Amino acid sequence: MFSKAYVVVGAMVLLTACSDHPAPASGGALVTPQPASVAAEVSIVNWGPNSTKAGQAFAQQANGNSAFWFEQKGIFSPDGVEVWLGENKLENLIIKPNSLGTVEVRQELLKTPGKFQLYLVVKADGRKIPVGDFEILAN
Repeated sequence: MFSKAYVVVGAMVLLTACSDHPAPASGGALVTPQPASVAAEVSIVNWGPNSTKAGQAFAQQANGNSAFWFEQKGIFSPDGVEVWLGENKLENLIIKPNSLGTVEVRQELLKTPGKFQLYLVVKADGRKIPVGDFEILAN
């Protein structure tokens, strides 16, 4: 007959073999798969502001820049996307996963009246996701 020690060790080996945890990589470290920073489906639920007057700041930040906000589904990390206003890449993107985002707009980008497309670019595959048209009104 098997002793209790053999039964316990055998049960541990079977449980380890059936575990949902990833197998150790070489060197014994566990490899945890990283989720994509952007889902296959991304949607912009709402955003703002959608207009300002030429030279007028909005949602002004401590550094003098303005800031857009947007509600989004499908973006989990700022590392996966860029935000563009017309031909200008915006900086200081902050993402709350699958919820909210903000990005800064330099003041010099608000001087010229016109309509400018605000959009996201997914870095991994170049997908362009429209947010909306931002209008800078003449004074």
